[in-house]
Amino acid sequence: MFAPLMMAHIWIDNRIGDEGARHIAVAIGSVKCLLTELELGGNRIGDEGARHIATAIGSGRCALTMLRLNENRIGDGGACYFVAAIENGKCSLSLLWLSVNPMSPCLKFVISQALRQSESVHTVVMKYVTSQQLSREELKVLLSLSLTYRWTDVVQI
Repeated sequence: MFAPLMMAHIWIDNRIGDEGARHIAVAIGSVKCLLTELELGGNRIGDEGARHIATAIGSGRCALTMLRLNENRIGDGGACYFVAAIENGKCSLSLLWLSVNPMSPCLKFVISQALRQSESVHTVVMKYVTSQQLSREELKVLLSLSLTYRWTDVVQI
């Protein structure tokens, strides 16, 4: 059991990787965790660590409103977990930083559209992506998903 965590902001810069992300996900997914801001930039977190963290933030028990995961190793697989967490309606985040991660423009665009439909998440920071930057294969993937797109948008993700 965890004692209540009363801190508002924690910055971890210790190259924790996926295993460390798993432990953090257990803590932030606890109903006793009152942490609202977490910075995990540059910690070598990959898709597996992203899965754990996304599961925690999508659980409805996580109090985080700001999560920084910039400069990690989160690829398309990890990005999909964040899309699912955001779309389930239980995510309390209002700011998600995913800049400088090896995600394809297609997944960045999917995340941006999921965020547009989210009631809580208002900002995600990555880089500018437009539908014109997507390849033919990425457009096919997007069209196979059940999201609504506004193709004229330039979105900051």
